[in-house]
Amino acid sequence: MKRIDFRRMLSFIMKKAWRLYRNGVVSFSKALKLAWRIITGRLRVRVRGVACDSTQSFLKGLTIVEDDDYEVVAVRDRNNPYDRNAIALKCEVFKKYQYRLGYLSKELSSLYAPTIDEGGDVLVLGEEITGYKQNRRYLGMNIAYVLIEKEAAL
Repeated sequence: MKRIDFRRMLSFIMKKAWRLYRNGVVSFSKALKLAWRIITGRLRVRVRGVACDSTQSFLKGLTIVEDDDYEVVAVRDRNNPYDRNAIALKCEVFKKYQYRLGYLSKELSSLYAPTIDEGGDVLVLGEEITGYKQNRRYLGMNIAYVLIEKEAAL
C-alpha cells in the first residue's frame, strides 16, 4: 500500500471515530473499531426495532417471497422524537408497497446522518432474515451496506 493511500485511510478512520466520540455516542476505542469496519467494508449490522408484532408478521411474510421481489432501502427520518439522527430502513415489496422495518443503531445514525443531509446515501447491499430456520420466537434482519458520499462539484 502506498504511503499516501495509508495516510488517507488513516485520516478517514480518525475523522469518523472522532465524530462518533465527540457526539458522546460511544467510547473512543469503540469508535475506532467501528470506523475500521467501515473502511474495510466489513460492516454488517442488525436492524433495530423489529420486535413488534406487526414487523414480526411482515418478516415472516418475507421468508416466502423471492429475494428479487423486495428491496431494503435506508431513508433519513428527521421527525423521529427519540433520535434526531435516525435512519429508517424500509422494505419495498413488488416496487409498490413500503413498510418500515426498523432503524440503524443510534451510533451509526449519528455518524451517517450528516453525510445523508449533505446529499450522500446509505446503499443496502444485502439483507438476511435471521431466526426462521431455527424456529426462534423472534425473527430479525441483518444488512450489509456501504455509505456513498456526495461527489464534490468540480
